Amino acid sequence: MATAPENEQRAAEGIKDQLKRLMAVSPSDDELRRAKNYSVGIYHIRLQQRTEEVLEYGRSIIQGNTLDEIKQYPQEIQRVDQDMIRGAAMKYIDMERFAWGQVRGSAK
Repeated sequence: MATAPENEQRAAEGIKDQLKRLMAVSPSDDELRRAKNYSVGIYHIRLQQRTEEVLEYGRSIIQGNTLDEIKQYPQEIQRVDQDMIRGAAMKYIDMERFAWGQVRGSAK
């Protein structure tokens, strides 16, 4: 997230609020549908470039996936539901261990 230095604290609080919300409330049907459509669409667009297609196959094979699993990625994304999202949020988001990193540029 890009923000002006004077808005850093507000930005951090906004991110924390969204993470807490994700753990407490499942995304709406519309939010989930849009996210899945975006993920599948961007995946197909990325694979239109031969270099990206080769990199995707290489990454997947290194991770131990088969070629069939690579081709089934869009279908796997479409299977994601609200319970899966909330379960992942509960499993991986720990607000007690929240860490915030900042990267700042320099004035010219």
